[in-house]
Parts: sequence; C-alpha cells; structure tokens
Amino acid sequence: MGLTYFNRARAALAKAIDLDEVKEIRDKAEALRIYARQAGEAAEIERQCAEIRLRAERRIGELLAGTVRPGNPNCPPR
Repeated sequence: MGLTYFNRARAALAKAIDLDEVKEIRDKAEALRIYARQAGEAAEIERQCAEIRLRAERRIGELLAGTVRPGNPNCPPR
C-alpha cells in the first residue's frame, strides 16, 4: 500500500460531487484502517486512512450544507 493510494483518494474527494461517491470513499478508508490495525501494519498507514475518512466526512458536510436546512424542519418559522 503506497502513497499513491492516498494521493488518489484525496484527488477523488476533491472531485467528488455525489454524496454516495464520497460515502464510498469514506467507507473504504475506514475498512482499510481497520484491516491495517488487524494486520499489524505501521501506525502511519492507519493514520493516513483515518485522515482520508475525516476528509471524506468534511466533504459530506460541505455537500449537505447546500441541501439541508439548519434547525428543526418540523418547527414552524418564527
């Protein structure tokens, strides 16, 4: 597992405009992080996987910011 995977994941996140695409990247990064921990891989690989997951979660927030209204949608406006 080389640095190229992480560079490709970062580039894919930067280009992603679909929520499902970003979720898939996040899920793969988390699965890879868990696998690396179980396999006894270097802590650096775990850290990089966690970083990709966090970047994906931030990207999900960015994508949702344009579609979700803040507050409780069930409450009437004041």
